[in-house]
Amino acid sequence: MMINIDWASWGEIVHLRRRRKKITQRQLGVIAGCSSTTIGDIERGEARPAYSIVIAVCAALNIAPPDHSTVERG
Repeated sequence: MMINIDWASWGEIVHLRRRRKKITQRQLGVIAGCSSTTIGDIERGEARPAYSIVIAVCAALNIAPPDHSTVERG
């Protein structure tokens, strides 16, 4: 049984943590290996990022990833 990820809530966490760390979407994108547009989409809950991007964003922001079994691997 798969648990659905609340991408909007996770995106809000990403946004808040990024702002707390005082880095831009562009800077986070460079660290995570994606575009600033992707970071913006994540923060608005509009993206369903690849597993590798989720892990990179989480590592950059020192946050726990959502349940990895529910993230599509790209």
